[in-house]
Amino acid sequence: MHNEPEAMMDRDGEVLFPISSGDDDDQVRIIIECAENKSFVVQKSLITKHSDFFRACLGHDCQESRNSTIRLLDVNPDLMVLYLDLAHRQLQKRLRLGPEVVILSRDYPLVADWACLIELYQLIDFLQNVGLLKQVAYALRGCISFTPRQMCTVDAEDATIDRILEAFEMLEVNHRYQARFRDDIISDKYLILRLFGNALIQEPGTLEKFLSAIIRI
Repeated sequence: MHNEPEAMMDRDGEVLFPISSGDDDDQVRIIIECAENKSFVVQKSLITKHSDFFRACLGHDCQESRNSTIRLLDVNPDLMVLYLDLAHRQLQKRLRLGPEVVILSRDYPLVADWACLIELYQLIDFLQNVGLLKQVAYALRGCISFTPRQMCTVDAEDATIDRILEAFEMLEVNHRYQARFRDDIISDKYLILRLFGNALIQEPGTLEKFLSAIIRI
């Protein structure tokens, strides 16, 4: 549970990812409380511009709106900072009328990064930012499509079949967008062969494990 000093954090303190959108909500300070007793001060317009969740929390006469505090005590603070950074870039891109692509697959070159991307995907799904959700899905597909083949071998230190499975098993099938994304990946034969094909060529004995993996995902 949050201690009192954190909960009473000064809204005039340092604002994370400041913006100047010209919106009246730029002047409203919101505190987001996360896990590990971490809290962040942000401008209301940053979090409500694209997130249906934050708009719902702050757009009605509920406790969060009255206190200008949103408690997400199960959310990893590092993941929230990553989301806020992306939301900041998303908003700035729109203000500048430039391309709205803010997530690039080349920023996540390792299979070890896939778990981070999926965790981010799940958080964005929860926060209902559809624009960013599509971009994370696109970036993850790009990671899978262009991962160097040598990283997909059975003995590769950072990319085993088990690690790939662990990443995909994080997706929750009872969530609409996560289930749809999982189905899209599984139905794409090219991506599946890209993931496991090189391992089969180099280690034919892994066929049984490969078939088991396909069944699991």
